[in-house]
Amino acid sequence: MGVDEILIMPDYSGLGASALESLTHHSVSCRMGLMDFEIQGDQEDSILAAQMMQEEKVDCIITSVGMEQTGWLAKAADRFL
Repeated sequence: MGVDEILIMPDYSGLGASALESLTHHSVSCRMGLMDFEIQGDQEDSILAAQMMQEEKVDCIITSVGMEQTGWLAKAADRFL
């Protein structure tokens, strides 16, 4: 049991890329990467990321967004409800 892979959604502010870069300076033993899709800068990015994660059958989604965005994610990835 443990974490096999960390997928980070890309974003305009570069927060995800910065977090990924920070993780490379620690002894993280799993695969890590930014999700591969072109961002639009709106809620559709979060919805697409959740759908992609659902297709990959991820076990957990951790967000750092507000309640509205969390609702979009929950609707997009209904298996996580």
